Amino acid sequence: MIPLQRVFDAFSEWIQAATDVAPNKIVKKLPPNNSPEPTGLFFMVSFGNAKRVGQVDHVGYPDEGEYLLSAHRMIPVSVQAFGPEAYEKMLEVDRCRDIPTIKQIFIDAQIGIIRSSEVRDLSALKSARVEGRAQMDVFVYAGALISESVDPAEQLDYTLEIEDADEIAGEIT
Repeated sequence: MIPLQRVFDAFSEWIQAATDVAPNKIVKKLPPNNSPEPTGLFFMVSFGNAKRVGQVDHVGYPDEGEYLLSAHRMIPVSVQAFGPEAYEKMLEVDRCRDIPTIKQIFIDAQIGIIRSSEVRDLSALKSARVEGRAQMDVFVYAGALISESVDPAEQLDYTLEIEDADEIAGEIT
């Protein structure tokens, strides 16, 4: 329903603008086991479970014969950096979140940033060397409009049978 590719593309633009990292250094998830991971600094963007905003999605009929569903979701997004200067680069991503060019990326994608967590330094030993790692969570608000053509009912015929009724008042149309 919510196109996650649109969310990923916006995050990818944000990371590129903040760090000058190449687009192929931003992945949706880690490669499977036995696959080589990107070399040098790279970022991973992954999605948590989307939650409905409000009790129900809004349904409307803006024109005769048109059904319109407006769905809004809150999506947790985990942004992780791996490699040299991972923590410093993630701080750059976080720092430039509120500059106008980055805000415009999200406006154009029809995504709103609700809040983000602090940047965490998760550097750890890997094969007897320290691997730089950093992570932050960003919560976004995204919406989708789904439109479908429907055939309106011109006339509805029905039969009404009433048993054990003494009197029927009024008229049914």
